[in-house]
Amino acid sequence: QRDLQQQIFQAINVQRMTPQHPDLINLQQQLQELERLIAQTDEEVVTQKHLAENPKRAELELQLTQATSQHQALEQQVVALQERIGQLRAQSDQIFAVRSGYQKLTRQAQEAQRQLAFWEDNLRRVEMALAAENGNRGVQLAFIKPADLPRLPVSPNLAQAVMAAIGLGLLAGALNVYMACRSDESFATGEQLASACSLPLLGAVSELITQRQRRLRRLRAVVVYPAAALAMALVLLTVGAVLYLDLEKPQLMTRIKTMAGLLEESPAAAQPPQRLSLSAPSQAE
Repeated sequence: QRDLQQQIFQAINVQRMTPQHPDLINLQQQLQELERLIAQTDEEVVTQKHLAENPKRAELELQLTQATSQHQALEQQVVALQERIGQLRAQSDQIFAVRSGYQKLTRQAQEAQRQLAFWEDNLRRVEMALAAENGNRGVQLAFIKPADLPRLPVSPNLAQAVMAAIGLGLLAGALNVYMACRSDESFATGEQLASACSLPLLGAVSELITQRQRRLRRLRAVVVYPAAALAMALVLLTVGAVLYLDLEKPQLMTRIKTMAGLLEESPAAAQPPQRLSLSAPSQAE
C-alpha cells in the first residue's frame, strides 16, 4: 500500500499524469483493492495457543452448585410462603365476616336482655299494684330475675392478689435476712476475732484488694447489678400486667390468647350461659 501510494504520488507530481491516464487509473484500482483486503484482514493473527486449566475452577463450580441449590430452595420457600399468605388472607376474610356477625349477635343479645329486664320490672310493679289494689295481704309474690352474665371473677380480685404477693415477698425477704444473719460465721471486726480466739489484738489492717478485683467490683456495681434489677423489674411488670388483664379484663386476655394461638375454642364455649333464678317472698302493703 505504501509502494502504490508512492507510485501514485510520483505519477501525479513528477510525471504529471492526468487523472484519465491509464497507468494512474490502474494504480488507483490496485490501491483500492489493497485497502479492501486490509479491511478484511484481522489485525492480530494467532499462531499458537496454550491451554491451561484454572486451578480454582473446581472450587468455583462447587460454589456455583451450592449457590444454585440455595437459590432453588429459597424459590421453593418463597412459593410456599406465598401460598401460606394466600391461605391466611382467605382465613382472615372469613374471620372478619364471622367476627362482624358475632358482634352483631352480641349487640342483639344485649338489647334483648335490656328489654327483658325492662318488661320484668314492669310486670313486678303491676303484680305489686294488683295485689295492693285487691287487698291480698299475705300473698307470697315470687320475683324471678335471670342471673347476669359474670364479667369479672369474684375471687381472687386484683387487690387480694397484690396484697398477697406483697405479704409473701416481705415474709420471704425477712426470713432470708434472718437465715443469712444466723448462718454468717465470719468476723466483722478484729475485736470479735480476738474475743472468740482468746488472743490479744495487736493491730488490724484494711482489706487487701488487687486491681483486678477492684475492676470486677466496679463492673458488678455499674453493669451487673443494675441489669439484674432492670430484668427483675421487667419481669414483675410483665407478671403484674398479665395478672391485671386476667382479673380485670378477662375478655381482652382471652382475645390475646386466641390471637396468639394459645387458646382453642372449646364446644362448651359455644353453649349459651345458663340463667339462675332467685325467689324472694314479700308481703304486699
